[in-house]
Amino acid sequence: MQNAEDIRSLLRGIDYFDAVSDEDLDQLIAHVENRSIPPGQTLIAEGEAGHFVWVLIAGSLGIFAGGEEINRMETCGAVFGEISAVSQIAATASVRSLEDVRVLAIPQKELHRIMEKSPEFAASVLRSMAKYLGSR
Repeated sequence: MQNAEDIRSLLRGIDYFDAVSDEDLDQLIAHVENRSIPPGQTLIAEGEAGHFVWVLIAGSLGIFAGGEEINRMETCGAVFGEISAVSQIAATASVRSLEDVRVLAIPQKELHRIMEKSPEFAASVLRSMAKYLGSR
């Protein structure tokens, strides 16, 4: 993901961002951080509030609860961290890179700004969260 057009294309392919207007998506992209993460780095810490919604671009992430790996994430476009970032509650699991990983980090403040501006996007985020929680 080198440029805004690549990021826009990735986000438009994720259901989560369907309801975001082009203008709001452009503003969101202006605040997105494109990060390369080395193996073993914690992106989300269990018991701490999240400050970003993350989108996996490449690599493999481990999801850990109580120190035990409970799942892996390897799909480009996978969104994670939204429950803690939206609700401001402590994360129920840690997410750690298992290899070199590329991610997009969307600041919680920017996510909230767009949710306030777009009820359709807010509903999309809440549906995504409910779907995830319902599958647990």
